[in-house]
Amino acid sequence: MKLNKVVLYGATGLVGGYLLDELIHSADVERIVSIGRRSTEIKHPKVESITLSPENFATEIGRMAPDAVFCCLGTTRAKAGSKQAFRKVDYELPVAIAKAAAISGVKTMVVVSSIGANASSGNFYLRTKGEMERDVLAAGLENVVIVRPSLLLGARMEYRFGEKIGEWFMKVFDRFMTGKWQKYRAIHGRSVAVAMLRLALKAKGKHVFESDQLAEIAKY
Repeated sequence: MKLNKVVLYGATGLVGGYLLDELIHSADVERIVSIGRRSTEIKHPKVESITLSPENFATEIGRMAPDAVFCCLGTTRAKAGSKQAFRKVDYELPVAIAKAAAISGVKTMVVVSSIGANASSGNFYLRTKGEMERDVLAAGLENVVIVRPSLLLGARMEYRFGEKIGEWFMKVFDRFMTGKWQKYRAIHGRSVAVAMLRLALKAKGKHVFESDQLAEIAKY
């Protein structure tokens, strides 16, 4: 399936940056509209970069009429500054985009969530991600792909000390994570991006993919 136009949210983040590169180099994607608070600074004939305040992210969907929407929005509680600010980025924006996309007739949405996402979790982060998944799935879109990566590897624009410690830990213990623990292995942001594009091109129905499944999809 060809995608004549796609909209990408979060292109300045780790997964979003890799995904933008994959979209640019894909013969199956004709045009990319990147929407975010900051410009991607990527100059390419296929890419249009639109800078907006987050409150206006969802309103652009109706004007764009894309074939697919990719949402790579996400932050941390520490970076956001409060639970409320974190929830706005990781719950409110993706859900608002999904609802606007459904109203506008968009067929497919691919969303980055997190390993362990669960709307009933006692952990605020995982509960927020789970609630986002639940409400995006219920937004009325024909095709929804939710990806749940584990610890992400790759080059970030900002340094995160806790994640660097986690990367070291995962590199040491990844080989011991087999069977039901395999989905907790660290995964490179590029692999997540490759899987997202491949899943979007053949999207049919509503599905959730765990981190180990993404790694397998990205191999081929």
